[in-house]
Amino acid sequence: MIDVLLSVQELKTRLDSQHGPTHCIDGVDLELRRGECLALVGESGCGKSMTALTVMRLLPEAATIAEWHPRRVEELRKLGAEAFAYRADVSRDGEVREMFSRVKADLGPVEFLVNNAAVTRFVAYADMDALTDEVWDEIFAVNLKGVFHCTRAAVAHMRAAG
Repeated sequence: MIDVLLSVQELKTRLDSQHGPTHCIDGVDLELRRGECLALVGESGCGKSMTALTVMRLLPEAATIAEWHPRRVEELRKLGAEAFAYRADVSRDGEVREMFSRVKADLGPVEFLVNNAAVTRFVAYADMDALTDEVWDEIFAVNLKGVFHCTRAAVAHMRAAG
């Protein structure tokens, strides 16, 4: 029986643009064994999505990027990427569906989705009374329901595109 399901050594990803190469991933090692779970965690912009896309060989040679944060869009444009900013409260289904309609109108069919929206609130273990229903509802609405809303909206567009 095979014990190692995924082994990655010295993973490197470089994007070329008119401003020269951008080294997105440099020297990442991963190993996933039977019965284990792999989680890519870190700050926004640290390379989680780029690492996952590279490992899965889903990184296109030329990509158009739809991103919610306008400052990040400007950074991407400076690197020569075609990038657009879209914003929606992912806990609200109507806003998510409208956002995907705008993306489709501007860029064409949605081909894949990286669910990356999340919120958290620090609550000390010793002070669980500080974890109010309102805090829990917000975390649940964005982190779980938001993934559902975005996935459902993206799948509808993907199915329509064939």
